[in-house]
Amino acid sequence: MEWERIKEGELFTGDSLATRLAYAQTRINDLPSISVERASLSREHIPSVVIATAYASIDPGLSHTYNSIQDLYPGWNTPVGWTVINTDGSAGSGAKLQADFPSDMDTSNPSLRVLVLANVNITEIEELITPVMSAGFVAVFALQVQRSGFTSWEHIARSERFVNSEFWVDYSSASAEYQLKMWKDVPIRCLILPSDGFGEIRKVRMVVSVVNTRATYATEFVQVSLKQGNLSAIAFQTGVL
Repeated sequence: MEWERIKEGELFTGDSLATRLAYAQTRINDLPSISVERASLSREHIPSVVIATAYASIDPGLSHTYNSIQDLYPGWNTPVGWTVINTDGSAGSGAKLQADFPSDMDTSNPSLRVLVLANVNITEIEELITPVMSAGFVAVFALQVQRSGFTSWEHIARSERFVNSEFWVDYSSASAEYQLKMWKDVPIRCLILPSDGFGEIRKVRMVVSVVNTRATYATEFVQVSLKQGNLSAIAFQTGVL
């Protein structure tokens, strides 16, 4: 099939591109079957743009709770002080919600990207001692990556997600307040770019913290309960724009 390159200075529009693609489509569809070896277009012969994947999930059958005392929010864009979500329960053996690539992924490569997809389900955010109803009870989630050869973790500030508690007041009775069951899904979608400056990475994890924005937080104990969660990391090839 003959294909002519676009000449320098030639007008390039959607119509001209459609004409070229239509030409290629016609020529490919006109190929005689004898010209194509059997199974030559199967997935084993066509390279995937996905280089590597990593996945982790938490056990929905176990208790996953985090609180405003042990897991206090360290502040926005603060790398340390977060609690890593456990896959086997907050009181489990320490297995982390962490996705490990089989080899190092060079995120400084302009032809490579790492897409991180994370979800966690909150069943409720509540104060356990008083109990007090307030929208000032907040759960915070974020993503962190570990650079190859390092033990410390890099925090991705733009991945932080804040979810506050919800309640409603029954004005038909005297000061009757009700905490709403959450059952919220918190999604995080993050594309790691060369401009992040992480270089080669191999591990991605999801972290959690809890903050009470009420002035009297010292006398209150806010707990966040999780039901399930998933973390996927996908490294794929991309063109240089």
